[in-house]
Amino acid sequence: MKFYIVLNYFKYILIFITIFGLLIWASQILRILDFNYSINSQIYQVFISTSFILPSFINPLMPVLILLSSIFFNLKLNRDNEQKIILQYSNKKFIFKIYLIISSILILSIFFNKEIISPTFYSKYKINEIEIRNNLKLGIPDKNEFHINNQLSLFFMNKKNNNFQNIEAVLYDSNQFIKAEQAELEFGNNNINLIFYNGSRIILNKNEKSKTVFKKFIFNLKNNKSEKFFFDKEHYNTFELLGLKKDFYNYGHSSIFQYLLLVFSILLSIKVLLTNNIGGKHVKVYFFSLSNVFILILLNSFLLNYLNLEKISLNNYYILNFILLILSVILTRNKYAY
Repeated sequence: MKFYIVLNYFKYILIFITIFGLLIWASQILRILDFNYSINSQIYQVFISTSFILPSFINPLMPVLILLSSIFFNLKLNRDNEQKIILQYSNKKFIFKIYLIISSILILSIFFNKEIISPTFYSKYKINEIEIRNNLKLGIPDKNEFHINNQLSLFFMNKKNNNFQNIEAVLYDSNQFIKAEQAELEFGNNNINLIFYNGSRIILNKNEKSKTVFKKFIFNLKNNKSEKFFFDKEHYNTFELLGLKKDFYNYGHSSIFQYLLLVFSILLSIKVLLTNNIGGKHVKVYFFSLSNVFILILLNSFLLNYLNLEKISLNNYYILNFILLILSVILTRNKYAY
């Protein structure tokens, strides 16, 4: 019986993670896509790049997703009259085993995602996002031609991502003509370069008339509006945030509290799961549980903002959050005794 409950519990969690993940994914795709250009030239890279951000967005939603999963699983159990059978086994020992199995799997999974997967994938996402945005600002190659802000014209035979093959180029400012086997766009933190490989360069201007052969030639594109790479809190896990001692240090402490909130949310979800629908009781439990978690999340955000503004101390941040969490636990036990 307990394995049936655990397996279906996680099935509903996976369903809600998938639903919310797809919604987040779609919103990020629409945020990055620039419809002034051909979508076909962007869509594949945008799809892949935006998928890297999903682990970071799922983390703060987990308390709510856990409760929603329990609510829909409970509705299914009551609808199929399975709840009566489960309640026959619902002694304290049975509930404790269910809670122990579910909480262990969830906490370990979320810890692994939050501390290892999310920072790694988020860094990849930011790099790819900047590359995509800078590509859009430069322009989109069309019909084997690439023209950038009257700086250069590039003619090529083939293109793969930011790599061009069999190139002929004209650099207008310096009257240079380039023929090369290969060229690629390189995005740095403060600049964008077009790098040519294995070719020749002819210079015809008032200062110089020459022809040279090169293995590598770098042309810096003038683009003051290029996106730059900045680190934010999602680049770091909890331990790294706590080690910064500035900038995002407070978010490390908020991450610790989120783990405590996660434990409390699992406790609430088990109560929701074992609720009978007699007399509309289940609706009250659903509303109470979701409201409880939403209020704790909002108050934590409020206190974190005050902590960042130095209106409260770190000790007071913890004290106030612990008081709110303990009050929620007491209220839960008094209203719906386990």
